[in-house]
Amino acid sequence: MALHRLLERGMRETLAEAPGELAALVKTRALPEETAEHLRQTLEALPGLLLALDGALYSDSAPPHARTTFNAVVRYLLLEEDLIPTRGDEDVLVSLLDDVYLLHRAAQELRNHVAGVDFRSIDGGVDLLAHVLPAEIVRLLDDRLAEAIGDASE
Repeated sequence: MALHRLLERGMRETLAEAPGELAALVKTRALPEETAEHLRQTLEALPGLLLALDGALYSDSAPPHARTTFNAVVRYLLLEEDLIPTRGDEDVLVSLLDDVYLLHRAAQELRNHVAGVDFRSIDGGVDLLAHVLPAEIVRLLDDRLAEAIGDASE
């Protein structure tokens, strides 16, 4: 089975196992109820976005610094303990939100090197997640991305 399909299945199963987790997060942030559905859709998009960026950035036309930046983001996605770690079987979806935010922000930064991606949904995902995640987490993720971009362009 392709990794992409495995990621999709895992995301769907994770979403199915914690149906109230996103709604609870939205409620604690005093956001409109429909925000939970938008978060679910943003999480479901993670495997496809990852695959689209990988395909676009490993084409012959993508510059090496864009690939290096993307690699740094993927390394973060693979960390067991990131800025919002998973605590047992709880907060699994919430712990994925920082990953999805970083991937969406990287897509924004790399948009000049990526073809075939709908950036309206990327921009909307960044805006949504910036309202849901704690401001300190957003700042740290933005700093991490800026550092990756800086390292890649050296």
